[in-house]
Amino acid sequence: MDPGAVSSLIVAALAVVISLAAMPYTRRAANAAKAQTELQIELAKQATQPRVWVDVRGNEVDGQMVELVVGNSGPTVATNVSATFDPPLPYSASLRHGEAGPQSLRDGLRSLPPGRELRWPLFVGREFESLVPGRQSLHHVVINADGPAGPLPAFEYDIQLADFAQSRAQPGGSLHDIATTLGEIGKTLKKA
Repeated sequence: MDPGAVSSLIVAALAVVISLAAMPYTRRAANAAKAQTELQIELAKQATQPRVWVDVRGNEVDGQMVELVVGNSGPTVATNVSATFDPPLPYSASLRHGEAGPQSLRDGLRSLPPGRELRWPLFVGREFESLVPGRQSLHHVVINADGPAGPLPAFEYDIQLADFAQSRAQPGGSLHDIATTLGEIGKTLKKA
C-alpha cells in the first residue's frame, strides 16, 4: 500500500475518533444553548406580563380610613383580575360601600391598566378594635389575573391586620406646608 494512502487513512481514522470523542460535549453544548434560549423566551414573556397586587392600607389623605387597594405595577394591562380573602376582610357597616372592594375583587375586574390603583374603604381606624377582635386577623389572599401572554400564576400571601394596631395614622403634609402656602397667598394679596 502506498505510504501516502496509509497516512491519509490514519489521519481520517484519527478525525473520526476525535469527532466521536467530541460528540458528548457537542451534545451538551447544544442542550445548554437550547435551555438558554428557552429561558430567554420565558424571561421575555414574563417581562411583558402585568404585576397585580392587593393590599390593605391607611388612606394617605386623611390618615384615618383603612382601605383595600388593588394595583398593577407591570407594563401591560391585566384582565380578569380577581382576589379572594380567607377569612373575608372586615368592613364597617356604617360605610355605605364597605363591602364594595372585596365584592368587586371576588366577582373580578374586567381590566386593570398599568399604573392603576383602585381603592375601597373598609373601616375607619377608630373601629379597628371592634372589627379586628383580639388582633388575630390574618387574611390569606389569592390573586388571579390574565396578561397578554396568558394566565398569570396564582399569587398568594397573607395580610396581617394586627400590623395596623400600633402604626401611625397621619395624613400627608405638615404645618410647615400650610405656613408656606399662607405666606405665598399673603405675598400675592399684597401685590394685588
